[in-house]
Amino acid sequence: MALTEAQRRAQQRYRAKKGGISGTQTSIGATVNPAEAERIKAALRSVNMSNAEALKRVADRIEQGDDLRKDYDKENNCLKD
Repeated sequence: MALTEAQRRAQQRYRAKKGGISGTQTSIGATVNPAEAERIKAALRSVNMSNAEALKRVADRIEQGDDLRKDYDKENNCLKD
Protein backbone atom coordinates (compact mmCIF):
# COMPACT_ATOMS: atom_id res chain seq x y z
CA MET A 1 0.00 0.00 0.00
CA ALA A 2 1.51 3.30 -1.10
CA LEU A 3 1.63 6.27 1.25
CA THR A 4 -0.10 9.46 0.30
CA GLU A 5 1.89 12.69 0.15
CA ALA A 6 0.25 13.86 3.40
CA GLN A 7 1.23 10.60 5.12
CA ARG A 8 4.84 10.98 3.93
CA ARG A 9 5.03 14.53 5.27
CA ALA A 10 3.51 13.45 8.60
CA GLN A 11 6.01 10.59 8.83
CA GLN A 12 8.92 12.97 8.13
CA ARG A 13 7.70 15.38 10.82
CA TYR A 14 7.36 12.54 13.32
CA ARG A 15 10.86 11.20 12.58
CA ALA A 16 12.37 14.67 12.81
CA LYS A 17 10.66 15.20 16.18
CA LYS A 18 11.35 11.76 17.71
CA GLY A 19 14.68 10.79 16.15
CA GLY A 20 14.74 7.41 14.49
CA ILE A 21 15.72 6.62 10.94
CA SER A 22 16.58 10.17 9.94
CA GLY A 23 17.04 11.49 13.47
CA THR A 24 19.64 11.23 16.16
CA GLN A 25 19.69 7.52 17.03
CA THR A 26 22.84 5.48 16.46
CA SER A 27 23.31 1.74 16.15
CA ILE A 28 25.90 -0.18 18.16
CA GLY A 29 26.78 -3.66 17.03
CA ALA A 30 28.91 -6.56 18.11
CA THR A 31 30.26 -9.55 16.24
CA VAL A 32 29.90 -12.90 18.00
CA ASN A 33 29.61 -16.47 16.81
CA PRO A 34 26.09 -17.80 16.13
CA ALA A 35 25.94 -19.94 19.28
CA GLU A 36 26.96 -17.02 21.48
CA ALA A 37 24.45 -14.74 19.73
CA GLU A 38 21.63 -17.21 20.38
CA ARG A 39 22.66 -17.58 24.03
CA ILE A 40 22.62 -13.81 24.50
CA LYS A 41 19.27 -13.42 22.73
CA ALA A 42 17.73 -16.22 24.80
CA ALA A 43 18.97 -14.67 28.05
CA LEU A 44 17.54 -11.26 27.12
CA ARG A 45 14.25 -12.78 25.95
CA SER A 46 13.92 -14.66 29.25
CA VAL A 47 13.82 -11.36 31.14
CA ASN A 48 11.96 -9.45 28.39
CA MET A 49 14.86 -7.02 27.86
CA SER A 50 15.83 -5.37 24.60
CA ASN A 51 19.40 -5.22 23.31
CA ALA A 52 19.40 -1.45 23.83
CA GLU A 53 18.22 -1.74 27.43
CA ALA A 54 20.89 -4.35 28.19
CA LEU A 55 23.65 -2.13 26.77
CA LYS A 56 22.37 0.88 28.70
CA ARG A 57 22.40 -1.13 31.95
CA VAL A 58 25.91 -2.41 31.26
CA ALA A 59 27.11 1.15 30.61
CA ASP A 60 25.49 2.32 33.86
CA ARG A 61 27.23 -0.45 35.83
CA ILE A 62 30.61 0.35 34.29
CA GLU A 63 30.15 4.08 35.01
CA GLN A 64 29.40 3.19 38.64
CA GLY A 65 32.77 1.46 38.85
CA ASP A 66 31.71 -2.18 38.48
CA ASP A 67 34.34 -4.28 36.70
CA LEU A 68 32.19 -6.66 34.68
CA ARG A 69 35.24 -8.72 33.67
CA LYS A 70 36.02 -9.88 37.21
CA ASP A 71 33.66 -12.89 36.91
CA TYR A 72 34.99 -13.94 33.51
CA ASP A 73 37.51 -16.73 33.04
CA LYS A 74 39.30 -15.75 29.84
CA GLU A 75 41.24 -19.01 29.71
CA ASN A 76 38.09 -21.17 29.58
CA ASN A 77 35.93 -18.54 27.85
CA CYS A 78 33.18 -18.72 30.49
CA LEU A 79 31.91 -17.10 33.68
CA LYS A 80 33.55 -18.10 36.96
CA ASP A 81 31.39 -19.78 39.62
